Amino acid sequence: MTSVAPGMTPAGYLLAVDIGTTFTAAAVREPGRDPRVFPLGGSGGLSIPSAVARSGDELLFGRAATRRASAAPDAVATEFKRRMGDETPIILSGTPYGAEALTGALLGWVVERVSEEMGDRPSSLVLAHPANWGPYKLDLLREASRLAGYPDPVFVPEPVAAAAHYAGAERMEVGERVAVYDLGGGTFDTAVVERTDTGFEILGEPHGMDRFGGIDLDYAILTHVRRTIGDQLDTVDVTDPDGRAALRRLGEDARLAKEALSEDAEVSVPVALPSLHTHVRVTREEFEDAIRPRLRDTVEATRRAIDSAGLAPDDISRVLLVGGASRVPLVADSVRSGLGRPVALDANPKHSVCLGAASTLPEPSADRAAAAPLVSGPSVPLARWRRPIVGATAVVAVIVMAIAGWALASGRNGDTPSEPAAAGTLPPSGGSDDGVTTTSEGGEGVNETDKEEPSVLTTTTSRATTTTTIATTTTTTASSTAVVPSLVGKSRTEAIAALEALDLGYQEERSCFGGVTDLVVYQSPEAGYVMPTGGGSDKTVYFGSEFRTGCSNTTVNAVIGLTRSDAVAALEANGLLVSVTEACFGGPTPGIVVGQSPDGGASAPQGWTVAIDVQASGCG
Repeated sequence: MTSVAPGMTPAGYLLAVDIGTTFTAAAVREPGRDPRVFPLGGSGGLSIPSAVARSGDELLFGRAATRRASAAPDAVATEFKRRMGDETPIILSGTPYGAEALTGALLGWVVERVSEEMGDRPSSLVLAHPANWGPYKLDLLREASRLAGYPDPVFVPEPVAAAAHYAGAERMEVGERVAVYDLGGGTFDTAVVERTDTGFEILGEPHGMDRFGGIDLDYAILTHVRRTIGDQLDTVDVTDPDGRAALRRLGEDARLAKEALSEDAEVSVPVALPSLHTHVRVTREEFEDAIRPRLRDTVEATRRAIDSAGLAPDDISRVLLVGGASRVPLVADSVRSGLGRPVALDANPKHSVCLGAASTLPEPSADRAAAAPLVSGPSVPLARWRRPIVGATAVVAVIVMAIAGWALASGRNGDTPSEPAAAGTLPPSGGSDDGVTTTSEGGEGVNETDKEEPSVLTTTTSRATTTTTIATTTTTTASSTAVVPSLVGKSRTEAIAALEALDLGYQEERSCFGGVTDLVVYQSPEAGYVMPTGGGSDKTVYFGSEFRTGCSNTTVNAVIGLTRSDAVAALEANGLLVSVTEACFGGPTPGIVVGQSPDGGASAPQGWTVAIDVQASGCG
């Protein structure tokens, strides 16, 4: 159980930041004034895309980063919040970055942007985070904050921030309990929050779905388009700028169609590919049929969060709908009918969390240094990079390659699309909003559209929910385990079926591995490893499969005994990437390579990361 109490920054102003999967928003709170959303996008809007791009030696952020996607897709990273805690680095123009490094860079830009406008740096920094993040991910978030110049941020769970914002607009009595339903661009989180006489408290265990959000609702439209036009998407050359631009437009039109179906009974999606120009009709009923099953899953996750608090739905006064994707009307309809409780939807749910976080501190304090983070825990060292670099931006970027990867993945050997969007539903048009309470943001209501931009040539699926508690250092483990099966050599369809049969979470990474198309060429952890069932970001089996032919293998250099610089030069000349760790192995000379993985002589695809251990100086 985690509790927070309202407070006020002692001097200057407080900055609260909500770095979401697809969008980042910030709010400032000055002494004696209500929190307000800070327009990070300037005239372009209140929030910005959660995107980072490299341009030479410079990093670009937000819309400046996404604009670079068409010209240099391998230089752009999006959705890296989903990758927090993942060992696999994200590659921007050949340079590896951890998710926490990209988060820190984006956060640093936000701080500088706000400081420039406000005339001074904020005296306190509050960071919102998913309630089911455990000590390891929170340690990485703290590292990201340190990189931005704030080593001791205040952490606020997103459901607590949402409840605080709601309580500021609608009276919430002490002892009143609400369920927070947070459907963002890339993830879903839910938790029960109670108002106490000193603040707010999370009851029971937060639940969620790490790989489901507004992006997956867009995929429902894209899947329908693909089924209608056949294999036309497979013919698009994703290396051609015109092809990438066409796919990007299609992704944007799919998002606009999703939003239009909230009001209209049907929409027409324009398809302008190099080989085909047409329109595809999508009805609200078709969209609802596609997304209804996954929305039902979110309602069941919310019910489990209520059950974990020892409560029944009748003990909840209402369900707060948070996150840009919660504006889809069927979300409110599904939650209301599934739980039998009224729902409250903010006028702009995308900003509920940052506004609530700006009004919430752990405890009132006259000294900023006394404001301790909401979650404490032991520092967890960053894991070494042992798997190949094939993450979200390793091949192509933003929605262009999201569509391309989805199209390619679904069109090989008769495989059907994995359909991450087959999820939930929308409500019938013309229906009343009975039971939906709409609150405003105190004049900040800029109704910015939800530009969810899927990232990548990576098809991901994650099952079940996470149940990591946010109290101090304890983490709830799954009640059952399974032995990871052998996946290498199986088709991707067989691998997914084997993992789902065991209720193991998984993430597929499709790139140029040098294997046979659609066959699994590596997995992590290896077969025989015992791990909890139920999925979740830290209970995930990773496997890689080939998405096209023509990839080449190489032989890993034997570099033990070489100097660090010679080893790196030799491996990079062979088309391999390198991760270096300094350690005390007892070797004779500092700077000499004393270990490597994979071993010299092993076969690996070009682009694979070789981890080398270099003897550190000063070892005893």
